[in-house]
Amino acid sequence: MGVKRILLERIFGIGLLAIILSIGFYFFPTKTNTIFQTIHIPTLTPIPGPQFSSYHLPTIAKKDYYTIAMVGDSMTAALGVHGGKLSEQLNAMFQSTSGHQRILIDNYAQGATNILQMNDQMTKKITTGDVTLDPLLSRHVDMILIESYGYNPLSQFPRAEGLQKQTDALQKIMTTLTNHYPNTAIIFVATIAPNKETYALEEKTGALSDRIAEAEERSTFIQNHMNFAKTHNIPLIDIYDASLTPDGDGNILYISQTDHIHPSFAGIDFINNEIAHFIYDSHILPE
Repeated sequence: MGVKRILLERIFGIGLLAIILSIGFYFFPTKTNTIFQTIHIPTLTPIPGPQFSSYHLPTIAKKDYYTIAMVGDSMTAALGVHGGKLSEQLNAMFQSTSGHQRILIDNYAQGATNILQMNDQMTKKITTGDVTLDPLLSRHVDMILIESYGYNPLSQFPRAEGLQKQTDALQKIMTTLTNHYPNTAIIFVATIAPNKETYALEEKTGALSDRIAEAEERSTFIQNHMNFAKTHNIPLIDIYDASLTPDGDGNILYISQTDHIHPSFAGIDFINNEIAHFIYDSHILPE
């Protein structure tokens, strides 16, 4: 009985030791375990560099296909997450002998966003419907279209202060983009003009003067965006002036008759046509 007891104790001890070692390997893995392997996560911190002063359009090398990113508010979001008819029109212009799509568009624009929120559109994933786009600054793109965000003006500030904040934000954005994307074409876009008499007719049921004041505020911020482009040598797609009637008001043909704010179907076609012809005719992206 004594010998048998000793054997049982040794077997029990060996078994207990095996259990302890197994637990140790599970909770304290060796260096070959993937838990301790270094994983590289790309940073979205803007590359440091000189402050932006004047833009110099880079030369884009001819490629089989080009990627265009768009940022802005709901006026640009209305064009579709992958450009919709704009994509179709550009691909028809940039015909490929291989028959493959040559222009790829990712639209980062989101409704109810202003110029101060553009950084989020560059550094975070953007989800539109069932489509999720990786952060803009984590990707390579050949062209970036920056719309004015003018329909979401900085109304929380006095007018002069709001316009200065818009200008300061554009300065920071261009500093980030020109350092991060030295070989990417950056283009400003001024969207369609509002119509003073009918602006937000369903929402602004008060005096005509209130609608006029809000339309003029949006026009002022769009024009400030345009002026920044002109004074800093940034290519500008001027849809705003092209959408004005002879008396200087926004053409209601291009404005939704449902909310009198956003582009109508004709307005979307007009915006698409202006952008497509500018990109194609400028030869910024080689055929």
